[in-house]
Amino acid sequence: MTAAAVWGVLQLFLLPWPTRSVRLSTVLLALVVGVYGCGVATALIQLAYTRIHADHSGHPLVEVVNSTSYTVAPWVEELVKISSLLPAGLGFKVRPHEFSQE
Repeated sequence: MTAAAVWGVLQLFLLPWPTRSVRLSTVLLALVVGVYGCGVATALIQLAYTRIHADHSGHPLVEVVNSTSYTVAPWVEELVKISSLLPAGLGFKVRPHEFSQE
């Protein structure tokens, strides 16, 4: 799966090569942060959630993992991916346009 993700990113980088303004190192850094940063964070959050929920509810861990895999896990996964964009969004500055008054 990792090889497929890398291949897809490389295709997206190489196809528009003549007009690309982003360096390959930047694209690969984004891929690494996405795969390893967000992937590990999501796995750890889901691991902790399922263990805590199984402990408090008294349900077997297998049952909790099976039910959260299609209810809670997709939400956690997407929220972690979106949260990686927060630093970029917080650093975004809008330059005011100066319109000439004629």
